[in-house]
Amino acid sequence: MEESPNQERLIKRLKWWCLVAVFLLALLSPLGTFVFWILSGTITYLVFLIFYFSPRKEQKVEYSKHERSTEPINLKVWIIATVIFIAGLSLVGVFVFPIQSDSYDFIETVTEELRNPKADSLVDAGILFHKRQQYDDARRLYDEALAIDGQNKYALYNKALSYYSQQDYQRSIKLCHACLSYHPTYGYANYLLGDNYLSIQNYDSALICLEFAYQQGVPDTALAVNLGEVHAKKSNINDAVRYYEEALQQDSTLVDVYERLAELRPNKSTTYRQLALKWKKP
Repeated sequence: MEESPNQERLIKRLKWWCLVAVFLLALLSPLGTFVFWILSGTITYLVFLIFYFSPRKEQKVEYSKHERSTEPINLKVWIIATVIFIAGLSLVGVFVFPIQSDSYDFIETVTEELRNPKADSLVDAGILFHKRQQYDDARRLYDEALAIDGQNKYALYNKALSYYSQQDYQRSIKLCHACLSYHPTYGYANYLLGDNYLSIQNYDSALICLEFAYQQGVPDTALAVNLGEVHAKKSNINDAVRYYEEALQQDSTLVDVYERLAELRPNKSTTYRQLALKWKKP
């Protein structure tokens, strides 16, 4: 059959959209599997539509001069194809992404099972030096552990912590990223990375890292305090108050938090200042 002008324009438009989707797939696929599957599904859908609406060879049919062939695009086909496309994406969301999340947990479990006892002993010794503020000696032991196991998350994390303790935030950030490249769900590395960003006043990055650590269930009152501080810096007052009050639920003696809440909630400043005086050390 011959292409009608409307059909020809539709096919050209579909081909253009398909090329755009292929370009976006090449450009954005490094962002993760979610983007990859969405764009791949879109490309598949567009290719299907291009194939469906393309003309096919048929037996020639004679029409009188008063007749013409009218073959409007079937709306039902559009609806069915769209439903199939959405259902396919839903299946991807339900089955693929939970599997990806589980695979991270599986990788972490396998990593834990393959930990090298000698490397762990060196890390433990390094932590003792760290507690005595002998950071160079601590890092020497962490480096020895990393020479044995280059992906040891405790060696990478504690080495980053040693630089953070000396306010060398850039080196600490670099090591946090190295740790997270091997262990993306390690909450404490995200927590430390967020603290680094908070220290250099990069509040957007700090918020992302600290909230991820919070979602990973890092049991630390200071994490809630830091989240409150970041939200306060970004003028998210309600969120700041929520995290500060959560920190007080874990530890009601936090004088600085009471004083911060007094600043953020002037209508209750008297109550907060009285609580701060109650817990302030003589």
